[in-house]
Amino acid sequence: MAQRKKQKLIIEHVQADALSLEGLEPLLENGAVELAQPAQSLDFSPVESTYGETALILDLLAELESVNTLVLETSRQLMQTKERVQELETLLMGEEILVSRIKELESEVQRVIELETWLDALKVENASLRRPWWKKMLGLA
Repeated sequence: MAQRKKQKLIIEHVQADALSLEGLEPLLENGAVELAQPAQSLDFSPVESTYGETALILDLLAELESVNTLVLETSRQLMQTKERVQELETLLMGEEILVSRIKELESEVQRVIELETWLDALKVENASLRRPWWKKMLGLA
């Protein structure tokens, strides 16, 4: 009960104006210092459970290190895979350029074949026009 009164007086004083000295009289009249005694004494001697907890923490740290190692290895493998994918993308772009060039060349080849056919037809016509007139009349080659 006395403890609650002290707390109430302190709270009232804190809530009042910080520069005001009102309300300090009851605090000074009722103020007392109490030494707190722990309910139970603390035992700092090593206990078996402490060793078990320490061993568990060390095991967890070892597991954490192994997980970290695995993460680093996976990261390294992912970086190598990324580099390989970039190389393959570069090769693919080169192949796409070659494929488009091949399509252009195929259309050029078709054009050359058409021109050769037309040239052959013109050669035949020229040869028939250059025959002497008497061969033309007789129908000889």
